[in-house]
Order: sequence, then structure tokens, then C-alpha cells
Amino acid sequence: MYVALIAVNQSCCEEYEMTAQISEKLLFEGERHAMCTNPLGDYCALGGELPNFASNCTALWRGYVGTWEVINERLYLVDLSGELESGEGANLETVFPGYGDRVFAHWYSGTIRLPQGKMLEYVHMGYGSTYERDLLLEFKKGILTSRLVKVNGVSKDEKDQPASLRVAYEDAERLARQTRAGLWREPNPIPPWEFRHPDRAMGEK
Repeated sequence: MYVALIAVNQSCCEEYEMTAQISEKLLFEGERHAMCTNPLGDYCALGGELPNFASNCTALWRGYVGTWEVINERLYLVDLSGELESGEGANLETVFPGYGDRVFAHWYSGTIRLPQGKMLEYVHMGYGSTYERDLLLEFKKGILTSRLVKVNGVSKDEKDQPASLRVAYEDAERLARQTRAGLWREPNPIPPWEFRHPDRAMGEK
């Protein structure tokens, strides 16, 4: 298995429906992630049969939420919750009777997308929203073969800061200037944001 890092300017989108969808969950390397992929969809495409789920919510057209886990490089479905068209609740036993507490996803070959970081752009459709990074896990017949990190961009610090925090920073800077504290005691002080990014500061003048 290899690990790679690349940078891209566009999001990796999976168009599922015309409404942003509730994600599946994945337990991977001790952390819980939201998934922008639905592995059970491939199970149906390959001839597997699923019960008829009720689609009572536009944000959950598939009618269920699955929890997955990667154990020893193998992808398992470990939990499922939903509702059937009959009104009965759906769980892992409903979909895969007799399989116990987990089902090996041997049918799945493809990429599971795990968004990471802050949201850069919200898209009200499927899994189209863009985040700072995407961790992409590649599987072949349920076996993890590689992982890839896509860097989609970096959110702007000032935009992410709450208004109250920005005001506090501005007040602290004003007081430091007035009392000539820290770097402001120098004859020609260079603000830290210009010191860290001299090229950017020159370009703004």
C-alpha cells in the first residue's frame, strides 16, 4: 500500500441527489469520519438485493445510514440504521441476516472519500461540498490498496475567526501600539503578518 499527497483546484464530487445528503460513517485508524461515498450502492449494482427502504427525508434518499470500519486493511459494514417502506426499523440483521456483527464488503471496489478540514464551499447537492482536504481510500474487492490526500485549498484565517475574537485581537493590538509594548517599542516595527509573509505585504502596497 502506498501513500501520496497531491494538490488540486477542484472538488471531487459525487452527485447523488439534488439535496445535500447525510453521510455514511467510517471508523478508520482510531477516528470517526464522514463518508462521501455509499458502498452499498455497488452491492446493488452487482446484483445484491436490499430491502425497500423508506425515503422520508430529502437529505437521506437512500433511506439508511451505514457505519463502516477498516479492520486489518479490510472494509466492513458494522452497523446500519434506517426505516423500511413497511414502517419497520432496519438494521444490519435486516440487510444481511445471519452475518453477525459485521459484514465484509467484498463487493466494493472503488474510492471512499473522507472530507477533512474546514468547508470551503457548500453545495446543496449530494456530496458536492468542498473541504480543505479529501482523504481518498482506494479499495479493491474490499481490501484497502492505497490512500491519497487531495488538498483543495485553505480557508482564510480572518473569515474563520468569530467576530468577537477579531475584535479582541484588534483591541489588543491597539493597546500594544499605545503602550509601545513588544515589537511596537521599535522605531520602525514590522507587524508579524508582514514579517511572516514579506512578499505578500510588498504586493499589497
